[in-house]
Amino acid sequence: MQFKVKKSARAVLRSVDETVEQVEDRVGSFIMPVRRTVFERFPVLFTLLVTFGAVATLKGFDLLVARLPAYMQQPLVLLTIGVSILILTGTLYKKLG
Repeated sequence: MQFKVKKSARAVLRSVDETVEQVEDRVGSFIMPVRRTVFERFPVLFTLLVTFGAVATLKGFDLLVARLPAYMQQPLVLLTIGVSILILTGTLYKKLG
């Protein structure tokens, strides 16, 4: 008796699994054309926003450094710190894979 129950339960589970897979495939085929990235939908706007963000960051950093006399008198110190940070983050990126 238990064998028959297990056998029928497995058959039901297989049927449910197949139905779920079919539904996933159908839903995926409907959603895929809609699920485009923001960059694909609005490439010019996204590019302008990224450019503005980068320029604003660099200009803000430039103005911040201009207020510090030590970096204005010895720009080599600032360059050394910047290169060190790039090397450190590159090494960390490689280690994290």
